[in-house]
Amino acid sequence: MSPLLIKISKDFATIWTTIDPIGNVAIFAGLTASLTRAERRRTALRATVYAAVILVVAVVAGQIILDAIGIHLHSLKVAGGIILFL
Repeated sequence: MSPLLIKISKDFATIWTTIDPIGNVAIFAGLTASLTRAERRRTALRATVYAAVILVVAVVAGQIILDAIGIHLHSLKVAGGIILFL
């Protein structure tokens, strides 16, 4: 397996478990129960686009911000792991 394919697989699994699309279906259905099918589709598309834009901005700006304040990505990973462990 190529290293790129392994990285893409790991990143996909991380995003999938973080977002939990299966678990959020019930929430989305409950919040949009009064909408028509077209409005529900438009709402889902809009939410997906907003989430993608936020994700891209966070990825691009995140590294710039970390570099500006002098935090290494490895240190942030360790700190995040400790927080999740607690």
